[in-house]
Amino acid sequence: MGFGFLGDARLPRRRDWLLDRVVESGSIVMKRVGGGRAGEMAGHRFISHEDVTPQAILGDVYARTSAACAGADVLAVQDTSEVNFSGRELGRTGLGPGGDGKSAGFFIHPVLAVDAQSGAMLGLVHAHIWTRGPDRAGDRRSRPFGDKEAARWREGMQAAAASLRGAARVTVVGDRESDIYPVFAARPANVDLLVRAAQNRSLAGGGRLFEAGEAFEPRVCALVDHVPRAPGQKPHRLNLHLSAGRVE
Repeated sequence: MGFGFLGDARLPRRRDWLLDRVVESGSIVMKRVGGGRAGEMAGHRFISHEDVTPQAILGDVYARTSAACAGADVLAVQDTSEVNFSGRELGRTGLGPGGDGKSAGFFIHPVLAVDAQSGAMLGLVHAHIWTRGPDRAGDRRSRPFGDKEAARWREGMQAAAASLRGAARVTVVGDRESDIYPVFAARPANVDLLVRAAQNRSLAGGGRLFEAGEAFEPRVCALVDHVPRAPGQKPHRLNLHLSAGRVE
């Protein structure tokens, strides 16, 4: 992983050192990453450099991911995370209200490329990073879709379609929050969507989606291992049944 800079040969060397230290230390806290006061200050100087922007960091990463996905069957998995600084806001700038509407923080919506056959992580396809403004509490229904936070699902899908043209197949995966008709309507021709349904939508032939799903024929039955969600829990096996069918 890396990113390109122009005009300063020291930046790529500092970048490589910093990434190696993140891996070795298992941390993103600069005091731990630096391994001492000198290293800590060197890391801060790199991050504070005017040429080290989110665009510079991400642009080359996207290109490397695109190359790694060439010819592969790719799952482009997108979701949203909140970075919350509750209780640690002092001295920080550029933040907005977090998910609770009070704590300072920001949000990131990444699209990660995963090899559908091996499960290997292939890289970062796209990342939308934003802070919420104080006017977010207005009437969301009256806003154009492009002005809503929900537009990030469409943006991520379209970014995957553009960046992964060399892949053999691209399936964009999203959770219930991405069950949005404007996203479906904008689906690029080279992308399939795998979305967890949230809306019990009306069907063209009458009836509703969830009821139709209950009548689907089982296609796969298998025993799978359930991974414990917390320390101390014991793994166990689940009898998994998958059904499938077509609706419009």
